[in-house]
Amino acid sequence: MIPFSKRAINIDAGFRCTLECPGCARTKFTRKGKKIPGKDLTIDQFDKLTDYFKRVSFCGTWSDPIFNKNLIEFLKICKEKNISTEISNAASHKPVQWYEEAFKANKDVWWHFGIDGLPEESHKHRKNQDGVKLFDMMLTAKYLGLNVIWQYIVFDYNEDHIEEAIKIAKMHKLKINLIESTRDFIPDSGIEPVELDYEDKTGQIGWKKMSDEPRPKSGFTPKCIMSDRDVSFSSTGHITPCCWTNISYEEKHLEKLFSEKLHINNNNSVQEILDSKEWKNFFNKLRNDSIDTLPETCVEYCNHGLNHNKESKRISL
Repeated sequence: MIPFSKRAINIDAGFRCTLECPGCARTKFTRKGKKIPGKDLTIDQFDKLTDYFKRVSFCGTWSDPIFNKNLIEFLKICKEKNISTEISNAASHKPVQWYEEAFKANKDVWWHFGIDGLPEESHKHRKNQDGVKLFDMMLTAKYLGLNVIWQYIVFDYNEDHIEEAIKIAKMHKLKINLIESTRDFIPDSGIEPVELDYEDKTGQIGWKKMSDEPRPKSGFTPKCIMSDRDVSFSSTGHITPCCWTNISYEEKHLEKLFSEKLHINNNNSVQEILDSKEWKNFFNKLRNDSIDTLPETCVEYCNHGLNHNKESKRISL
C-alpha cells in the first residue's frame, strides 16, 4: 500500500499569477488562448487536506500562492496543526505590509524565492517581476528569523553572475539553489537556459526509494509508486498523483481523476478520494499495463529513473 499520508502535498492554491515566465505551463497555455482552470483553495478545503497530510508545499503550477486571499490564514492553520510548510514565491505584486504579516503568521515556514540572477536582472526570465523588491522581502523574512532559499535558475544572461550571487548569499547567510532547467521555452523568449558546471553535485534533485513495491510490468519507474514524490492538489479542486498530472486534466487516461465525483467538495475526507475506484484503477494501470497504453504525461516524466527530473537539476550551496 502506497503511504500517501507520509508524503507532502504540493498545493496549487489558485489560478492567478502576474508573471509570464516563458518556460511556465501557464504561459504556454494562455498563449494558445486557453483559460486557466479552477478556483482559489478555500479554508474548508485546506482543513480537509491538512487533516490528512502533515507536510504541505505551496508551489503553484498555474498560480503563485500569494494571490490566494486566504494564504495568511492557511499559514496560521499550519502553525496550529504543526504542519511542515513550504512556499514558493516569484511574483512580487503584494505590498510590503502583506509580506510582513505573512512572515509573522508562521515563522516555521520555509520560503523559496524565485529570483533568477541578480535581483535587478531576474525580470528577464520572470517577466513582470520586481526582483529588487522580492529580494528585499527575502531579506526581511531572513531577518525575522524564517528559513529562506534563494532559487536561482541559470540562464545565458545570469551565468556570469553566479559567483557574485553566492557572495551575496553568504553575506546574508542565505541558502542558494542553483537550478539548471531543461524545460522547453517559448521560441521568442530571448533567453536560453545553460548547463550547470559545478563540482558539488550533492544537491542534485532525485527521489529516494520509499517502498518495497515491485517495479511495474511496463519496466518504467513511476515516482508516485516507487518514491516519495509529492502528491498534488489542483486548482480544479482535485488531488492528483503529482504536479505533472495536475495540469493534464484534458488527457484521456487522466480525466477520471478530475471527475466531479472526486472533487474535494464532494468527499468527506482525503482518504475517501484515495480509496475511490478511480484512484485504485489508475495505480493498477501503472503497475500492470504496457507502456504504450499508459498516460502520456506519466511516461514523459517518469521514464527516466528515480534520480532524474525531466525538468531540472539543482545544486544547493
